Amino acid sequence: MTFAETLRSKRYWRLIITVLSVGIMIGPINNHLPSFLISIGYDPIFTAVVFSLFGGALIVGKLLAGAIIDRFGIIATNWYLFIMWGLALASAFLVDGSQAKAYLLTILIGLGNPILVKIFSTLTPYDIPWWCHR
Repeated sequence: MTFAETLRSKRYWRLIITVLSVGIMIGPINNHLPSFLISIGYDPIFTAVVFSLFGGALIVGKLLAGAIIDRFGIIATNWYLFIMWGLALASAFLVDGSQAKAYLLTILIGLGNPILVKIFSTLTPYDIPWWCHR
């Protein structure tokens, strides 16, 4: 396939839209989680602890995503990661000053974040998510 053919391919543009959508939704959380928690009233020291927990959850999330890819394949891994992100975004609305809810949000973000870190290897043109095959 030539470069010109690739640019005319619908599958290519669906992949690009998917990658950009995921990047726009998930990317800012990595940098703005501490400021989000501080803006809704959490102590900056607690926020630093929570952000450190995010790093640990991200390590576990990457290992878990790799295990799911090896066992069930890329499509199942995409479903898992997008479900984790859906739960993380839903739990962001529940954070109200409770430390447990902040921990839950951070852990869910860490478990779902590998979709951003490994986006190109999990969303290859061979295994594009189901919504791109239409």
